[in-house]
Amino acid sequence: MCSVLSAISTWLDSHQYIALWLEGIALLAIFIWDRIDASQQHEQTLAQLRASHAAANAAKSSADALISSERAWIMAELKLVEPNAVSGITQPDNTIWTHVHFDLICTNAGTTPAWIFEQSVCVEVTDRVIFSNTPYPTPEILKPDGRHVQLFYQIWPVVKGDPPIQSRGTTKCKGWATRDNRLYTYIYGVVRYRDAFSPLRETYFGYVVTEDVTLNRIPSEAYNKHT
Repeated sequence: MCSVLSAISTWLDSHQYIALWLEGIALLAIFIWDRIDASQQHEQTLAQLRASHAAANAAKSSADALISSERAWIMAELKLVEPNAVSGITQPDNTIWTHVHFDLICTNAGTTPAWIFEQSVCVEVTDRVIFSNTPYPTPEILKPDGRHVQLFYQIWPVVKGDPPIQSRGTTKCKGWATRDNRLYTYIYGVVRYRDAFSPLRETYFGYVVTEDVTLNRIPSEAYNKHT
């Protein structure tokens, strides 16, 4: 009789362990499923974020393309004024300064109106050679470091098809370029204006004076830049 009771007790105890073991497996399965579900939700969230980001980029690209097609584009061209377009003038201290007489001509090649509010031109004599395949910083024309800057502050409204805006001026700097001293004369500047889409836009331009006193565009993006 005692042996029978003992067997029954052992069977009950073993089944209790089985029940606990099954409960543990169930809890583990629930945990794994929750992790899988959370991972799937995370991937879905990431996919939605990527789609939203792509849509925002596409919308921005479309808006930028529309603005580019409708905005004002001010083109700047520099012409030398004869006689004595580029001349070297000896100062009392026997230094030679380069003087440049020029016309700055601005036209609006864009669709919407522009309001030019500043034009700056300066000249620099240097031994630096500006190459087309070398990156250069945009010249800080309003910080001339001793160079003379010709500034025009008139407000010029200009619409596509209007006659060009023409400003005549003179700028100068210390130095005189010759074939023997291997110096070069650069004339560059910026036109600042606003349009219907931006309170500030800039057109940079730059030229090198050749030996026959003509102007060639500086082959660098920094001096042929539109913002």
